[in-house]
Amino acid sequence: MKIFETLKSDGNRAVKLFGITIYKKTTDFNIEGNCVKTTRYQSFLGGIIKTCKINDEFGYYLNKQISILGCAILKNINDGNFVTWYLFNNIIKQLSLKERFKKLYFKYIDEKYDDIYILNANSGEIYLFLTYLADAFIIKNGSKNPLLIATKKYHLEMIKMLCPEIPAIYLNNFNAKIKFSTFDIDKFKFYMIFNNGYFKQVEFAIKNNTINTYHYFTYMCEELKIKENEINFRNPVLSYENQALMLKKIEDLKLNLDNFVFIAPEAQSCMLVDNSFWVSLIKSIKEKGYDVFVNLVDNSVDLTGAEYKSCFLTYSEVFALAQKSKKIISLRSGLTEFLVQTNIPVDVLYTKFRNRHFYDDMSVEQVMSGFSIRKLLNVNKNLINEYNYKYYDHQNLINEITKDIGGNKIAV
Repeated sequence: MKIFETLKSDGNRAVKLFGITIYKKTTDFNIEGNCVKTTRYQSFLGGIIKTCKINDEFGYYLNKQISILGCAILKNINDGNFVTWYLFNNIIKQLSLKERFKKLYFKYIDEKYDDIYILNANSGEIYLFLTYLADAFIIKNGSKNPLLIATKKYHLEMIKMLCPEIPAIYLNNFNAKIKFSTFDIDKFKFYMIFNNGYFKQVEFAIKNNTINTYHYFTYMCEELKIKENEINFRNPVLSYENQALMLKKIEDLKLNLDNFVFIAPEAQSCMLVDNSFWVSLIKSIKEKGYDVFVNLVDNSVDLTGAEYKSCFLTYSEVFALAQKSKKIISLRSGLTEFLVQTNIPVDVLYTKFRNRHFYDDMSVEQVMSGFSIRKLLNVNKNLINEYNYKYYDHQNLINEITKDIGGNKIAV
């Protein structure tokens, strides 16, 4: 018998001491019609102390409760406007989320602005908003002096490339707590681009409808009530400084800027593909006479055995470098949307989503249908190939990807 043992399985966990369970966590994921809820139970010391947390994934409701010997002692409820604490069902404290927001962030917002747009998403959605929808949405809202709030540093880079004339600020460790997509505080109207429930609704719609019924960009337009004829497409603009900084970083790598392939193997949403695939792909590209640059950020991919160049690049520098490549090969990620605007041939690999409890059975076909790059407006479909990774063995996929690099012409 082990003195101390931890058991884990898909959201569940148990800790045992001398074979006795001293802690247990179980998580239930329930879909009832269009209502999706997560319920997490925790049990301490054989059930003497228990907790229960209920989260409405699409809405604004959160309920946390602590019980001792079956008696509810403490309770915390977040309804989107207030967080209320209870002791034996008596209110002991209540916090206005708008007052909290005001106290934390109003000192950074100049009085001259009227509407505030909070960029509350990763690169893919923010790229699409700034490229296609920002102009129409700002006009629709009648904003006279809009302000963009970047919640990630790279948001600022994207704003400078796509919407440089719109004022923007960056707020580090931003956490609004307010879950509504729009809300008013004093003279300001805030728009959340996008709230957390929105992303779950998109995946729910794609997962629970026939393939090709829903596409994430169409859903985004519907969420913001933007019609296709209202869209104003923006092209990214690279400054001389962006180009110069990229070239300075690349200089030390001795990358052949006239003859290289750009590879982006990392993703946050899609499952990673085998490291051996990337290693074999890089070797095949090198054998054809091309240099290789691999964009690596989080060390999730191991390319031991492959010969390639890599260094840290900002979003604008990534774009500047990718524009010079013969081909872009990318695992489907938020960066992929951004790279498509380089007008360089791009091959996109699709896999299942990862870290999904409700949608872990979403097929690759559904992911491709719902998040296809080729379905975006104003993209050159002739330059975009999309592959379902599971349909190919490694060598066949590598042969398919490498057959047309640079029109099969090797620069010497």
